[in-house]
Amino acid sequence: MKALNIKVFIFLVISLFLLSVPFVMQKDKDDGDSFNAGFDKVAVYYGKTAFGNEICMCKSYDLDMEKSDKEGSGMVVNAGRWYLFLPYSTDTVGSYKCKLPKGTELEIDGHIYRSDSEISTSLQDAKIRLLDRRSNVLCEGLLSVCVADGLNSVFLTTSKQDSEAVFTDRYALINAVMITTDTKGQQDKMIHCITGGRGGSTWASCPKRPLRINLSDDIELFGMSPSSKYALIANYMDPSNLKDAIVYKAADMIGMKYSPQFRHVNLYVNGEYAGLYLLSTRINTRGGSVDFEHNLDYANKIANRVLLTDVPKSEILDEKTRDEIKYSLLDKDPEDITGSYLMEFDLEGRPQEEQYVNSWFNTENKTVVINSPQYASKEETFYIADYVRQVEKAVYSEDGINHDTGLSYNDYLDVESWSTMCLMQDFFALQDYSDGSLFMYKLAGDDKIYGGPIWDYDKSMTDDFYSDERFAYNDCIELGGWYGQLSKFSDVSEASKTVYRDKLSPALEDIIDDYLPKEMSAIAPSMKMDDVRWSHNEGDEEDRAQEVYTWLVNRKLFFDNVLSK
Repeated sequence: MKALNIKVFIFLVISLFLLSVPFVMQKDKDDGDSFNAGFDKVAVYYGKTAFGNEICMCKSYDLDMEKSDKEGSGMVVNAGRWYLFLPYSTDTVGSYKCKLPKGTELEIDGHIYRSDSEISTSLQDAKIRLLDRRSNVLCEGLLSVCVADGLNSVFLTTSKQDSEAVFTDRYALINAVMITTDTKGQQDKMIHCITGGRGGSTWASCPKRPLRINLSDDIELFGMSPSSKYALIANYMDPSNLKDAIVYKAADMIGMKYSPQFRHVNLYVNGEYAGLYLLSTRINTRGGSVDFEHNLDYANKIANRVLLTDVPKSEILDEKTRDEIKYSLLDKDPEDITGSYLMEFDLEGRPQEEQYVNSWFNTENKTVVINSPQYASKEETFYIADYVRQVEKAVYSEDGINHDTGLSYNDYLDVESWSTMCLMQDFFALQDYSDGSLFMYKLAGDDKIYGGPIWDYDKSMTDDFYSDERFAYNDCIELGGWYGQLSKFSDVSEASKTVYRDKLSPALEDIIDDYLPKEMSAIAPSMKMDDVRWSHNEGDEEDRAQEVYTWLVNRKLFFDNVLSK
């Protein structure tokens, strides 16, 4: 019996030892995790549990990854100044709670916080230290909390290996989960999306970069019409964050076809605050703001009986004009190739550099990209290129007539839409008045080419371009490109004036009196956060918004005065 008891005792000792091994190993693993942990792994969340709305600590743009010389020496790292950028106040969503790396604690001004502990949102330059389970200091620094409220938010989460590519690889197509929350912080949507870079000069020259969002189906976001193609506009070149919104609002109010819908949002990518963005439907026929009744993308798919993806391209010289032209190599064409086409004036030489530009052509004065159909065949590209070149000869002639065909610009163009675009460019003092982001379209069975939709007005509404006393129709300035040529014709200029008196002026009155003050107030807290995140030194955010407001009021007074005579 005694021998049996000894055996039982030995068995229990061995069993306890074996059971303890995983915990010892896990402890060592946790210690290893916590040793490698830094403030970039610290996050907060609101609600009962973190559901993809985690907000990570991050730095201001000009203080990116500031560290001491002692890093790597085993000594404490001075991690500099950190921020928590919160999209909602505690009055709106209740408390925020910590989410910490395993085996760590967060010390703030001497107080210890563990995962799921509530954290104050009023911290400014608080002393913070990240501690491991043995109270060793992993890193230390300062923490300030910035709080916004009253806007919708978008949270994008990618895989770890794709996280860096979101803002570094413009052409990457990245799978992500998108969570949208309304102005009260309540989850609205949780959907799969494809994200990636977009934009030309803004992507190349700005630290805060724009993104695209592609959805598998048309889905309504924040009350906008259901779409599958959205843009996240960074507005880094527009310190007011209001210019695109004002123009898109005005365009919609005066009935400009296919005008983009939009909402201001706070954007978070993998928990890190990316800034105040304008979420907008894109100018796109495949799930964007443009909805053609006869869509050549669909017709091309039917004709070729395949799902068109990554179609081979050919880039040649047009034998008639000796201009470069690029098209897609399709086996068959639909019976009707007269439309619909969505086109965009672009900078000379840029389409050759763009990975996603499948079809384009040159005219005598311009470079034109074919946005739709996405894969324009040789016949489609040559058809629309020849037609646009005919139109341009009429537009650029002194009398407005193409003497090869005997047709005038009135025969080729829808004068109302082009005169409205002329007016919008002139009134809002658009700097990109000749090339880039200027769209036109031709519908199937319709000989007219239409001006629009409107897009990209972040470089507008500034006296740096021309003052509020300058006006295209009193010969003080000369618009460039097709719009400059058209504004010289009296029927176009008179039509622009009529559109202003009957439509734009009343719309601007409503925008100035109602929409703009409300939107300025709504985005003000988020503008403050965006300023800190991106180290804007453009002056007080209220002053920047007020500057645009004042410019708009003065510009309207000037136009009202000039056009009343």
